[in-house]
Amino acid sequence: MVASSCGGVLNALPNSAIAELKSGSRISSHQVVKVSFLNQIDERTMEGNITTIQDGMRVPNGGIRLEDGGYTILIQATEQGWIKGKELIVEIQGGADGLKFLRGVPLQTFRVHYFVEDGL
Repeated sequence: MVASSCGGVLNALPNSAIAELKSGSRISSHQVVKVSFLNQIDERTMEGNITTIQDGMRVPNGGIRLEDGGYTILIQATEQGWIKGKELIVEIQGGADGLKFLRGVPLQTFRVHYFVEDGL
């Protein structure tokens, strides 16, 4: 099951995610995507579990890191930026083989999407 951001806490989930910008928002080509959680992320489980997708294909990002003491994931655009005029999907893979919290509990897969535009 995949949870989509509503721009707020996902109700009734023990591992609720909060996207800084509401899913479906318009963003600039160099916008940093921020997703925060109610529990600290285990950084060792991040590799390979955060995917950026545009035009139906995986696209590179400019780096992924934790901030806010491990509660927030930042996904940066490449130097060239996200592809303008295309939807950007960020998927954080959860489940047994996905991203986990420091306490060892896997999170639910989370997906947020944005529309990349010029001049924002």
